[in-house]
Order: sequence, then structure tokens, then C-alpha cells
Amino acid sequence: MEWLVLLRDGKSEVMTLRSSRSGSEPIRIALLTSGGDAPGMNACIRAVVKGSSIQQVVPNPVQVIGFKHGVRGLARHFDDDVKELRGADVSGIIGSGGTILGTSRADAIYEFLLQTKPELIADGYPIELLLEQEWVIDLLGSEALDIVRTLAIDGLVFIGGDQTCTAAFDLSEASAGEIPIIVIPASIDNDIEGIGESVGFDTAVQAAVSAVDAIRTTAASHSRIFIIESMGKDQGHIAVEVALACGAEEVLVPEENYSVEDIDSLIHRLVESRQTGRESALIIVAEGVKPGAWAQTTSIDRSAATELEAAIRERLKKWNERTWEVRVDVIGHLQRGTAPTHRSRNNGSRLGLAVVDELLTVIAVNSGLILPEITDLKFPR
Repeated sequence: MEWLVLLRDGKSEVMTLRSSRSGSEPIRIALLTSGGDAPGMNACIRAVVKGSSIQQVVPNPVQVIGFKHGVRGLARHFDDDVKELRGADVSGIIGSGGTILGTSRADAIYEFLLQTKPELIADGYPIELLLEQEWVIDLLGSEALDIVRTLAIDGLVFIGGDQTCTAAFDLSEASAGEIPIIVIPASIDNDIEGIGESVGFDTAVQAAVSAVDAIRTTAASHSRIFIIESMGKDQGHIAVEVALACGAEEVLVPEENYSVEDIDSLIHRLVESRQTGRESALIIVAEGVKPGAWAQTTSIDRSAATELEAAIRERLKKWNERTWEVRVDVIGHLQRGTAPTHRSRNNGSRLGLAVVDELLTVIAVNSGLILPEITDLKFPR
């Protein structure tokens, strides 16, 4: 195959390059969404599909294969778990929440292991510890790699959060670099190290802000303390952003360990505020906060927000503030399932397009379709 290559010194020349594939043989990119769904995932999917149809990295046509149901679809490979994605399949989805491919969490992998290796799994063994076992990682990587090879997949795009990154890393190690893999960070928790903002985070914050603004109104009307639980898993990013945006009186995050003295000081500040005329208060509590010694019970089933409610009620009695009502409100999955904001849509679209170019470049270099270390590349003569 002859290529017209523009070299770094500005000169061009025709070079003959031997490739392991022809210029008409399709390149197959597979993608999946994994873990908790995040607003903007559909924008990522759409961008990968659309970007593959207009890419100019290689002369080959590019096929996009979608694995349904996340890692479960990749691990078990039923016929209905795999679908070729075309432009018509992603038309009109950019503003939709969730993911058209579906997703799955660690429990889906546990289900797969029960079906394939029940004799190796102890009854009641915690899923989190199971997934850290070396044999489990090796087995899942081997199964997924076999499926990828069977379907002649040239590269993979994972869309998800921190656990998705781990799964992608494990599969990459299992393939010894044979299959290039890129992860698009999409998680409302914004818990992926090394990035500025994950796809979906902005939407989750906006949804939570709208909910807290509404609660502020009823809190003021009834002179109540509202403890509002936000999502975010083990990270306090959503809680902090919402607290700042809504002017909350207090915020609790998983990154901090709160002592009895901390909670006493929090309640003291609330009481002092009321004595100066402030009749209502908002406290934002991230769902990942662990109740400490200040909790009224030792139950593992009670959230920090519920324990904080009980602690505040008990301590208000000591301050002769028995009439000050305390309520708990859990915003919940409104933060996750809502339509993505323009920021989440655009972040997902930009990342999806960038991933196509990067992945195709790696695939093309590895297969000899293009030369590395060049500044520009024209189509074959």
C-alpha cells in the first residue's frame, strides 16, 4: 500500500507500507457502559458511533459493536448481548439519561461466577472481597479476552467510573497489551483519579441543587432543620458543590472522620444561629459518611443522615430546643436518572470523539496501517 506522508520537515514523499490488513477490511471497535449509570453516557455512545463514521485516521471502514448489560454482557456473550451500532441507533439519544446499552455492577459478575464456578465460591462470601481474588481476576479476564478475540474486536471503549477503570485495567493486563482499551470517565461520583470532571457529575450536582432549593423553601416555611443525603458513594464532591451552591449551614463528607465533639459543635452552631433569628437550617450529608461514636445506635443499616437526625434531636433537648423539628430527606436517584445538562452532554461528546481518534491511531500503528511519529497522513494513492 502506498501512502502520501507529510514529514516533520514539511516535505512529503510516497512510502510503501506493508500492513497486516487491507485498507478495505473493517476495523471493529467495541464499547460498553459499566457500573452506575451517569447522565451523558448516551452522548459518549453517540459520539463514538458518529465519530467512527467520519474518522479520517485510517482508510478502513469502522464498525462499532455494543455490548449490552455492561461487564455481564462481555463476560457471558449471549447472542442478544452484542449489537452493531449504526447512526440510526444513536439518533436522538444525546439528551437522554441512562444508557441505551444498559449496565451492570459487581453483583452481575458474582452471578456469572455462581453459574460457571459455583464450587469455588463460599456461601455468603462478600462480593467486594471476591472480586479482589487473583483467580477471579484471571478468570474474568480470560473469559472476556476469548470473547473479544472470537468477535475479532480490534479495540475496546469502556464507559464508567472507578470500578470500570479497574475492570479495563485487568482486561488489558490479561491481553498483555494485545487489545488497546480506553476508558471514558463517566460517573456522577467524580471519583476517578487524575481527571478534572467525569461525565455526569455536573448533571448530578444540578439535580441535587434543584432539589435542595425546593427543600429550603419548605424548611423556611416550617422552621425546620433538614438533613439532606446526597449521592457520591465514598466521595464528597457532590455534597460539597451542593452545599456551596445552596448556602447550606453544614456539610458532612466521607473524607472526614467526625468525632462526638465535631457533632456537638455542629449542633451548637445551629442553636446559636437560631438564637440570632435563623429559624431553619440545611445540612448536606454525603451517602458515604460513616456514623462514628456520636451515633445513637450501632446498627449498620442506619445511614449517617438518620443517625445525625437522632443525635440532633437528643442534643436539642439539652439546649431546651425540643420544638425545633428535624427531618431527613434523601434525594436519591434523581441525581442519576435525569436528563444530562449541556455540560455533561458536551463532555461526553468531546471525549467520545477523542477516544475514536486515539484508539484508531493505536490500532492502525499496531497493524501497520499508518506510521507512528508523523504529523499528517493522507489517504492511500
